[in-house]
Amino acid sequence: MYTIPETVISSENSDVIQRISIEKTVQSIPTADAGLVFLHDSIKNVLFVRSAVGFSYSEVSQMRIKPGESVAGKIFQTRNPRIYRSSAEIIQEMANLQPQNRYFFIAGRKKWCNPCSIISFPLIIGEQYLGVLDLYSFEKSILFSESDLAIVGMMVNQTLPSNASVPIQRENRISDMRSPAERKIQETIDFLKASGEKILVVDDEASIRELLREFLETKGYDVATVSGGKEAISKLETEAFHLVLLDIKMPDIDGIETLRRIKKIDENISVIMVTGVLDENLGNLSLKLGANDYVTKPFDFNYLEETIALQSFIASC
Repeated sequence: MYTIPETVISSENSDVIQRISIEKTVQSIPTADAGLVFLHDSIKNVLFVRSAVGFSYSEVSQMRIKPGESVAGKIFQTRNPRIYRSSAEIIQEMANLQPQNRYFFIAGRKKWCNPCSIISFPLIIGEQYLGVLDLYSFEKSILFSESDLAIVGMMVNQTLPSNASVPIQRENRISDMRSPAERKIQETIDFLKASGEKILVVDDEASIRELLREFLETKGYDVATVSGGKEAISKLETEAFHLVLLDIKMPDIDGIETLRRIKKIDENISVIMVTGVLDENLGNLSLKLGANDYVTKPFDFNYLEETIALQSFIASC
């Protein structure tokens, strides 16, 4: 078994690294069916697998990934978390995986197949770059969403608090038992309520529009409603909104085509799709076209509020 170099993990951080649970992370993200935690050997300047789910550890533990090689190596270099949703993009990113590493990756899965989606997240404590956490969707053929990325970020932040946040946690451990990520989300929600973030609700059913307007306004949001895709496009061309709640099934222009047009107007605007019937194909298509997430009717309003907050949390990071 590969011995973790002393230079990789200081004694101060070793107990923190021990708490990285790839099993818990995979279980927390329904889309994920496999995952790897890579740590950096600063002497040899390679990433090696510390723990694995959905792979044979005896095989993947022999991989030695150089910075810039494949997905994990690129994320280690850029230090920025990322979602890969396109098979073509994943094939391109994994194209420079060295033959011996490709062999162990295939052997670890017992068969070769490209993942259909990947979340790759850097592991950082203060100024120390420790490695990368990769989550994969192989068998489920479902794409990761921005909410999945946010959940991974919260779990990583809980395990790897920044140096600046550690004293705050110690100082407030009696009065405030929330994690830094939970406090950050609540601070984001409170800020958005105070600032009156603008949300556009697009639905052809008047009762749904009014229901969402009433709920969101009680939460402090500035809400506008329209009855269809054409009206939504017209409004977005003249007004700025932070987020759009967009129904998929509409008579004039359906939600998918409306989404395409919205992203041409503002590719950075957050869009949450709304559907009465969960259709994985439509859900995956919306994510490919730039939607951040989708929710189902009848609404779970706690989940809806959390989903909106997560999108704002991601935008604020």
